[in-house]
Amino acid sequence: MQHALESAREGAEASVRVSCAVRALLRSDAAADRVMRCLELNGLVFGGSLALGGVALPALVQRLGDALLVSEAEGQATVDAARAYADAALVVTWFAPMAVLSYVQSAVWWSEIATEVRLNAGGREAGGADGAGAADAAGGGDGPPPSRYSFVANEMYRVLLVCVLTLQSYLAMQLPWALVGIPLAYALTAWMCAFYCFDYRWVLDGWSLERRIAEFERRWAYMLGFGTPLALVGLTLPLLTSCVVYALVFPVCMVVAVVGRAPPAESRRVRVFWTASWLLRHALRVAVGGAAPQQAAPASGAGAAAPGSGGKRRKS
Repeated sequence: MQHALESAREGAEASVRVSCAVRALLRSDAAADRVMRCLELNGLVFGGSLALGGVALPALVQRLGDALLVSEAEGQATVDAARAYADAALVVTWFAPMAVLSYVQSAVWWSEIATEVRLNAGGREAGGADGAGAADAAGGGDGPPPSRYSFVANEMYRVLLVCVLTLQSYLAMQLPWALVGIPLAYALTAWMCAFYCFDYRWVLDGWSLERRIAEFERRWAYMLGFGTPLALVGLTLPLLTSCVVYALVFPVCMVVAVVGRAPPAESRRVRVFWTASWLLRHALRVAVGGAAPQQAAPASGAGAAAPGSGGKRRKS
């Protein structure tokens, strides 16, 4: 337990090493440019949503309510109803579609950022003498480019895995026992955020999705700490505000995960993704009538972070 707590503390400290991320970005003009594009895009989408939903829309609804005011009670009821409809319309017509487009484009840029900073780091910082770092140095993992079907199938599998983890975290928050539900939701969210950060590193190493999950679960304590800043953002702030802060913090955590030293493995693997993986595999088998996708080659260049490896398969 003492070792696990120490690993969690190291992970939390590593995730906020802004100086490490800044040094890595300064070595690559292309990566710095992509970060600025991410900030501009997400600032426009989520900042615009905050301005519309938090300032402009309430003011407009209030003016309409005052214009239609018959009595104070009826006027307030009209304002409340109009605001509810306006909020729903804003989510459907602006926030939801723009959030999806922003995520897709940001995922492409995040992949490019990870590739650029890793190439400019030259592997000097990324690999340590222990754990995954030694494995990275020993084996290449580069293989032929994935087929279109393999790329899409495995990317969908990774995104669905994250969606299932998000659903688990939401359900945990609904538990009547706060002392159980809140810590469980925090742990699931932290692991999900950490996996998303380190997934870019392991894709570049050419690891299959199966191996990436196994290596993550061998470092469960470190990953719990590493995902804590992003988890706190998601669990404590309002939705739009958390999206803005997440867009600012995630590139830093991702770059640190890509170029930092390999985290040490725990003596015991904890299957933190077992439930999500089991549910998803069985759902996919039912949907497609076959086995869930297992591996694909790493994305190259401007591709989004695609799970899998097309090169040599290595045992965990």
